[in-house]
Amino acid sequence: EEIHNTLFEKINNNINCKFQDFVLAGDYIIDCKKNKKKVLIFGDYDVDGYSSTYLLYDFFSNLKIDCQYYIPDRLIDGYGPNKLLLKKLIKKNNYDLIIFVDCGSNSKEEISFLERLGLKIIVIDHHQIYERKNYNNAIIINPLKNTSLNNYTYFCATSLVYFFIKYLITILKVTKNIDLNKYLFFAAIATICDQMPLRNLNKTIVINGLKS
Repeated sequence: EEIHNTLFEKINNNINCKFQDFVLAGDYIIDCKKNKKKVLIFGDYDVDGYSSTYLLYDFFSNLKIDCQYYIPDRLIDGYGPNKLLLKKLIKKNNYDLIIFVDCGSNSKEEISFLERLGLKIIVIDHHQIYERKNYNNAIIINPLKNTSLNNYTYFCATSLVYFFIKYLITILKVTKNIDLNKYLFFAAIATICDQMPLRNLNKTIVINGLKS
């Protein structure tokens, strides 16, 4: 049945998906916009990481949200966040919120460290979670954290960010023209480069994204 649908199912142009964690994460973004708080976007150094970082940075910049981004050096910084690197970044700027994209799902010590400093954290990731932990001020947007989200485990981080931005446009009542077709193109490229399965909504993301 899945093979038949993949080959013959009509492409649905309604590309949308909402996770419950979007609501809590959205509250953090509303607070940052309303109270002019500073945001750091921390991405991975592959295509999915760069693309998801770009989507958030471009979107926040359009909304005049004070944000910066950091892509770690693969040889110097290694993969994902570490406390030494985070200390350096925080020392330079007094951030209120750090958003990890395409990484962070297993950064328990780093997230706990940031929480002790009073920061809020959002993780938008699609990697396997090896050990689950309940945080005080961290929201984990990752389909793999809950078996009820098994139908969405094929998304890359950029697609998750794309869905989150569409949700934010609604709750923030954004009137400025945001080029979602441009964002969808990057979601398509990231899906391909991360070798995510071209099934279900991923098929629609890639076909429509490359068309745009």
